[in-house]
Amino acid sequence: MTICAAVSWTLTASPVAAATPADSEAARVAAREAVSALPPNAALERLAKEGYRLKDPLLLLDAGQAALARSIEAPNIEALVRARTHATVALDMLLYLQSPRVKSRWTPLEGEEIPAQADRAAALVGDIEARIEEIRAERAAALIAESEPPEKTGKGRLIAGGVLTGLGVSGAALTLTGALLGRQAQNKIDDASIYGTTWDEWDTKGRNANLMSFVGAGTAAVGLLVGIPLLVSGSKAKRRAAERAGGSSALRILPQPGGLLVTGRF
Repeated sequence: MTICAAVSWTLTASPVAAATPADSEAARVAAREAVSALPPNAALERLAKEGYRLKDPLLLLDAGQAALARSIEAPNIEALVRARTHATVALDMLLYLQSPRVKSRWTPLEGEEIPAQADRAAALVGDIEARIEEIRAERAAALIAESEPPEKTGKGRLIAGGVLTGLGVSGAALTLTGALLGRQAQNKIDDASIYGTTWDEWDTKGRNANLMSFVGAGTAAVGLLVGIPLLVSGSKAKRRAAERAGGSSALRILPQPGGLLVTGRF
């Protein structure tokens, strides 16, 4: 940004009329009133158009300031780039007006106001550029978050492990019950005083008890051998997730235009 650029801009487009500070202020007030009832985006565009038409740096700064404020609710890099252009042109105008070589009837501001407005314009350009970088960083962080796999909390493993372990315990109980009933049936079968249909009934009970023990043993083996490791693994994953949520950090440092992007959990 140079005074030469400002001089070139100003000289290539003649003012609408020879302006005095009072005339410019009246036109500025009228322009602001005209856009006050418009929707936000339309008001921004209208302010900028009026600023260029009237060659009024303050209207261009108004447009840039409004776009910066709106970007908090509705982030829009394209709109901010346009706002940065408006603020840069306004700064060029103000720098041009401060040049001792300027001899023009175009005087939109009183001389003593120009330095403060030039400082405002420079600060606005910096704020807009900072907001653009902030939005880019937010979008990059969102993309990183979307690309990361979901955190494992161990909930699924805890549920599955609990169910299988419960089945295993039930199977063990079934095995024990079958063994006790089988032992009882075996004692009756071995009793010489029991014979005939009574012996057949105890023999059937013994076979059923043995089958119960066999089924229970298989269920206990599968349930406990699989369920307990799942419970242990799920508990560890849950503990790690709690530690991450409680304040552990996972930093990522990525190069970005104009600096570095640091993301992570803190």
